[in-house]
This record gives sequence, C-alpha cells and structure tokens, in this order.
Amino acid sequence: MDGQVDRGKREQRFRPAVLAPRLSRQLLRPYSNPPTAFQSDPHWPSFPGPPASLADCSGLRDAPDRDNNRPPSIRGRRGLLCKWRVRRTAGPLPQPRPSDVSGKLVTTASLKVLHLMSEDLKTWVSPLWFEPVFRQYLWGGRRLGEVLHKPIAATGRFAESWEVVDHGADQSTVQWGWAGHWDGASQSRTEEKIEMTAGPATSQHQHEKQTPSDPSGAPESLMGRSLGDLMQAYGPQLVGPRWYEEIHAASQPAGLRGRFPLLVKWLDAQQNLSLQVHPNSQQAALLDPPDLGKSEAWYVADAAPGARVYAGLLPGVDRAACEQAIADGRLAEVLYHFSPQAGDCIYIPAGTIHAIGAGLLVAEVQQASDTTYRLHDWDRVGDDGRPRALQIEQALAVADWQRGPVPAVVPQPARLEADSLNGTHPADGSSDCEQLVECPYFTLRRFTLHGSRSLPSDRCQILICLSGTAELRSAADTTGNPPHGSPRIQLGSTVLLPYQCPTQQLIASEPATFLLASLPELR
Repeated sequence: MDGQVDRGKREQRFRPAVLAPRLSRQLLRPYSNPPTAFQSDPHWPSFPGPPASLADCSGLRDAPDRDNNRPPSIRGRRGLLCKWRVRRTAGPLPQPRPSDVSGKLVTTASLKVLHLMSEDLKTWVSPLWFEPVFRQYLWGGRRLGEVLHKPIAATGRFAESWEVVDHGADQSTVQWGWAGHWDGASQSRTEEKIEMTAGPATSQHQHEKQTPSDPSGAPESLMGRSLGDLMQAYGPQLVGPRWYEEIHAASQPAGLRGRFPLLVKWLDAQQNLSLQVHPNSQQAALLDPPDLGKSEAWYVADAAPGARVYAGLLPGVDRAACEQAIADGRLAEVLYHFSPQAGDCIYIPAGTIHAIGAGLLVAEVQQASDTTYRLHDWDRVGDDGRPRALQIEQALAVADWQRGPVPAVVPQPARLEADSLNGTHPADGSSDCEQLVECPYFTLRRFTLHGSRSLPSDRCQILICLSGTAELRSAADTTGNPPHGSPRIQLGSTVLLPYQCPTQQLIASEPATFLLASLPELR
C-alpha cells in the first residue's frame, strides 16, 4: 500500500526507527495511551519502539500534520501510512475485539488496518441543484433565459449564470438537496492486511470507497444553504477526503482554505469580451486578498456565423511586440483567433491572453477564481459613459509569453464508468464518451446517453446538460420516482454530484448530451 490507507500514492520510503512515533502522532492523537491491542501484540513488545522484524523495511510516510484543519470526528484517524508488502481483500470486515479502539486497529501475527470511514463519512449527500447567480455586463444578452430557461428578469443584459460557486460573497444556494446517514452494516468495506516482513515493499491498489447505496433514516433538507456553508459542514462528503485535505493544506493562504475548488458558469456573449488574462495559482496567492489561479475550459454550445475566439499569441509575438500592439490599439492583430463550431472545446491555461467573441453561448468550467486583468476593451464605454478600467501592467506581469496559438481540443475516446476499483457499472443504454480536458484542476468529458446508466461514483463531479432531458434516481430507489422529487434535468441544468453520494442512475428516454466535470485524483 503506497500512502494513505484509503487511496494509493506513489512509494515513499522513510527510516523504520520513526515508525512508532509517527504512528502515535498521526493515528492515535485523540488517545492518551496506546490501544491495548498494541500493548499485547507480540510484534509490538516494547511500544512505542519499532518491531525488530522491520529493521530493513520502509516505515511510515510522514504525512503533513493537518489535524487542526479536520472536523473533530476524523481528527487523527488518517495516519498509518505504511510501506511493506500489502495484500488487500474486499468484503465484510471481521468484528473488532473488545480491546480494539473503535474497531480502527486489529493486530494479530500480522497487522491488519481496517479502513473504516469516520462518522462524518457515514453521511451521504444527495445530488445538489443550486439557484443560479447572475451577472449583468454590457456584453451580455437574453439567451440565458430564452435558450437555457434560466429565471432572468424581464429586462437587462444577462452575461453570466454562475451555476456552482463558492467564492467569498458569491455563493450558490441549494435549490434541491438532502443529507442523511446510511446503515453501515450493509456496506462493503476494504480490509488492509499488512504483512510485516523484511525487504522491499510491493503493493496492489484496490481501494473500495463506501458508497451509500442504501441510505437510511430521515434525510435533512439542505434547501437554502450556501455551498460555502456545506463545505464547512460536509466538506469530506462533497469533495472526498484527499481533496478536503488538499484545500485545507497549510500551504494554502488562510483566506482560500476550505473553498470549493471549481466554478461552473454559462456565458451569453452578444458582444466581444475584453482581451484579458488570468494569473496562475502561485501569482494569485500573492494578491491581497489572495485568490486561486484561473485555468478554464470553454464548451461552445452555440455559435453565430463568423463568431470568433481569441486564444494565445501568434507565433513570434513576444512581450515587446505585445506592448507595442497595445500602444497602437491593435492587440487583437497579434493574437491567434478562429471561428469555433458548436461542440468545440477550448482549454485556456492561466496566463493565456484570450477573449470570447460575440455570438457565442458557452459553458465554462474553471478554478474557483474571479481575478481578471483587462488588456483591451474594444474602445467601448460602460453604462456610466466611461471606458471600463484596464489593468495592463498586472496583465503583462502574469501573461505566459510562451503561450502560442491555442486551438480547439481534439476529443479523445474515453470510458464513462464507475471507478474500476470501486466496481464497474456498465451502461444499460448506449453511451458515447469523449475526454475533452485533463488538467491538474479538473477533467472534462462529454457523453451522449440514450437509455439509463449508473454514473461514476469515485470522485466529486458536476453534470451539465447540453441537450435533451433526463432524470436522476438513486440506485436504491425502486419506486420508479426520482428520490424526494428531484428536479428534471434539461438543457442548461447543472447538478453537483458529491463524492459521498448515493449511487445515481441517469435516465434519458431520448438521446441527451452532457458534460461531466470532475475533480482529478490527487497524486
């Protein structure tokens, strides 16, 4: 087993002499004394000293001490980062002996680590629908309401609909969603058996996440709660234990810790957006207040004839040439541009000078950031009769001068299935899937479904409907009705599928197309 007991990581070796102190610090922090099982086990004759048989073995990986950032119920429960030969077997766990501490450890001639979910992770959170957060800008239009059926006002230029957002005062509010608990006895779990033998470690990864396929008890409505509030109350269930630790890492600026890492929006561009650039995560972390970087992916849902996108520098254009073009008012001439078609996807890494052109209706998946530096705004004025502010110096400082032309991505064949380590759920209906984007911040896939299938349940995901209609049902629901009357999915719908979510069946009576944005697996 490489890394933490709940998910594999690459091999990391440490001196065996540090095994017991790290074990007591990382795993047993809530307890003043070692468990009786350790005191009596023949492999641990003089706790906290390391077992003699491990003289030549790898020890524990020294995981960052982030206990203060964890909910109390999981504080200190995710240590035991072992490096020996590991054999994993999935199935029901043996009953813990009375001497064990809450069933977390069982020791015999070999050490067995029972990967039990914490009390927090015995909570499930249903799919979440949110109220959109609208932004009106001078370049916006009316298609968010007319095409995507968003509840916009009767007048105004609606430019953006923020579907999933946790960014300071900008918060998604739950329109429909529930949380509850399930009967842990009915769930499949994974036993980690660690053989304490000398020599190099080998491992097999076969992680099995508890999936609440049989929710029980009275669920709690989450209606009206903000995404930021849910991240405080249900963070591990929403993003998964590893991402929860990542976003609470000490390396994160204090103001960014605990933020939901993605932002999803729809954009209706009736005019060109400004030529602009976004900082990367390292640059944005130095701002006051700090922000995340902003790498983003655009999916073109509709394109008027001749509509353009600007993405990256033309070959041979450097900073000096760009500065001269800005001074001459011809920045667009030194940028790569093309006319996209509906269905095209463009990935814009942070630091890329870019703009969405007039006539495009776009779904955007991005890091949860709102930092933009304008270089050129087409010499137009705002509603107050004044030109909108430019941030040329800041933009030049964060621009990636090696970023040449950025064309539309070439879709790659992909598989839409549950995590193979978590059990594959083959499609009941037909499903064509393509990988559009894979980057450190998110992955983005597109698939078409006619029929029904179980959705992957191995990570936090966001489902975006591009065409057709569908519905979600819990796999445990046998009534033929969506659980608790979940809203119907249609063009423009966006649904957050938490990490700890009851297994969902997506049902489309006619062909429907979706984007599926996911938090990537952390390495």
